[in-house]
Amino acid sequence: MKAICTALYSFIVAALLFSPASATSIVLPQFADFPAQIYYGPASGPDLNSDPDAYTYRTRLRNAAQGPVNFAGEHIIATWGCGTTCLMGAAINVRTGAVRFLPGTVCCWDGSVADPIAFRPDSNLLVLTGLINEQDPMAQNFYEFAGGEFRLIYQQGAIAAPPQASPPPPIASADAVPSSTQREPSSGAINDVTEFTLYNDLNTNIAVSWLNGQGLEQWSEGGDQTQAHPWVGQGESWRVDRGARTWESHWYAIASPNGFYCSFSPRQGGYVSLSGLSACRGIAGN
Repeated sequence: MKAICTALYSFIVAALLFSPASATSIVLPQFADFPAQIYYGPASGPDLNSDPDAYTYRTRLRNAAQGPVNFAGEHIIATWGCGTTCLMGAAINVRTGAVRFLPGTVCCWDGSVADPIAFRPDSNLLVLTGLINEQDPMAQNFYEFAGGEFRLIYQQGAIAAPPQASPPPPIASADAVPSSTQREPSSGAINDVTEFTLYNDLNTNIAVSWLNGQGLEQWSEGGDQTQAHPWVGQGESWRVDRGARTWESHWYAIASPNGFYCSFSPRQGGYVSLSGLSACRGIAGN
């Protein structure tokens, strides 16, 4: 019966698309069209062997698995940042522990979109709004989750892409405002800033460091370089990906081979230029 209903729904959508009045009469898939029975039995932790990428995100998956069912009757969807205006995630079956990653990353949605990843506990419908895996088209994508797999059933295109912000101009050294060397250890909180990219657009090598939960200093690897030589040269980027653990209100430190330069507090998933950090204005050599 379910297969018949799904096929009938696809036929109706296709008929509407090719009808003369399709521009105004298209009926988008609704959560109520794909009902799911909510499971209230014992819960299992995520099975990290059920997907090749599950172990990489084990901490996020284990933390999410402690919550209530929020998708497709017996699943918990966990989402996390994958860059600026970018989200990814996975569905965890609370009954079996099976992990299924979402159909792709979602990015670049318009600011008017309230929820780029929409789902409900009593429905097998998943709606992703934006670019999937950073590929056109910019659209609202409707997936049915059945048999442990996501199946694209409809795509509503022509969603306007947000304008891309221009990078900030370099700040003159006359505006120098040296920052404090005082830093505090990480609390290890779940909402710590752990993913961002820093672009070195100034005329000196830099390195990035932070204090871990024990108050010990940790150093960046400087992109593709090693911890033994962590300097990031001019025109290079440094990305931290699940490496640093520090509150957003605390500081990362930036140093040169000559010692401490300044400190800054990045935003999760942000991309910033060194010259655009207010705490780092007037770095020597700029």
